[in-house]
Amino acid sequence: MIATILDVASKLFGLKDLLANARRDRRDRIADYSGELSNTRAAVVAMLRKGEIPHGKCQEMLVYAQTLPATVGDEIGKVQAEECVDSQNLGTPA
Repeated sequence: MIATILDVASKLFGLKDLLANARRDRRDRIADYSGELSNTRAAVVAMLRKGEIPHGKCQEMLVYAQTLPATVGDEIGKVQAEECVDSQNLGTPA
């Protein structure tokens, strides 16, 4: 009986580590996404200031908008992430 309890406790402890790593990976993925989005947004602003049309960068922004629910949905909720995209008409090209 004690061996069974210790075995269950050991397995639960292993799951705790697995969940912690998954959370850390998810946060890292969101941080990378946010950084890349910020860099792209800065490039768009710089191009516009020079009088250039940022076609490629705007396409990148569209891709970021379309991938937002899959990227951050686990943290803020899929519905809220989709509403964020929909409220700004970001999911489809103009």
